[in-house]
Amino acid sequence: MIIEFSVSYSQEEYLSIITDYALDISRKRAKENNPDKKITTNFWFTKKLLRCIGSIAFFYKVRKMPVCKFTLSSDKVIRKTDMGTDDIKWSQISSIAEYSDGMIISIEDNGMPIPYRCIGVEEKQWIIDTQRANSQ
Repeated sequence: MIIEFSVSYSQEEYLSIITDYALDISRKRAKENNPDKKITTNFWFTKKLLRCIGSIAFFYKVRKMPVCKFTLSSDKVIRKTDMGTDDIKWSQISSIAEYSDGMIISIEDNGMPIPYRCIGVEEKQWIIDTQRANSQ
């Protein structure tokens, strides 16, 4: 299967995806650093702060790369923007995180947001299955 689509992110979907991702990463790192400690962070405040910072990042992002063109094949993920091309083999992808408005394809400490409006249910499952098959 080959999945191709272009995305011009809306601010709301971009902030939703990256805020959920950042909170997820924060929780995981806090748990790794203190496995026995209960996490009591005020996530409401953190989410609001992340949305403020994310809004600035969003405006920078859409100025530099207003459209991302994705091609996902059984071998790799390609993202083309005005800033260049990322050509990533599935084995380089560390994980896929699913959220309410989209998923993040994670490469080390970087991620590529994929809004669900750009892919169907079968394509979403294929992406997840392909990453799992190549991470073993």
